Amino acid sequence: MILGADQLIAALPFVLRRWGLDPRRVRREAIAAAFAEARLLAAGDEHLEPAALFYALAGRPRGLGAAWIRLTQLVAVTHAQRLGLALPADADELRSLCVRIAASEVGFEDARAWFATRICFTTWAPGSVLACT
Repeated sequence: MILGADQLIAALPFVLRRWGLDPRRVRREAIAAAFAEARLLAAGDEHLEPAALFYALAGRPRGLGAAWIRLTQLVAVTHAQRLGLALPADADELRSLCVRIAASEVGFEDARAWFATRICFTTWAPGSVLACT
């Protein structure tokens, strides 16, 4: 289940300052709209939620300012982990997808398919590395 945007909005000042970014440059209404869009795109299917969040946030570069790519990646990867999933894609792959979505070169179905080929269930035990099963 996609949580409310309120949690991310509340954490924004801390996260953005750690990245050396001005929290005033991120429009909270853009985040709220992205979360609402992601809920519609995922239509209650938890396995689609990381892709839906990524897609909805990636499509809002103006609203997210300089945090756009990093915040999009952080939210999608963190949400996947919360669901017991891993997204073994490197930052360059995610950045490229983010840019292509913002440029309207990739629609949600293509983004969903991209995620489906990469996302996987994880296993983890104390002292071990997170791995796909």
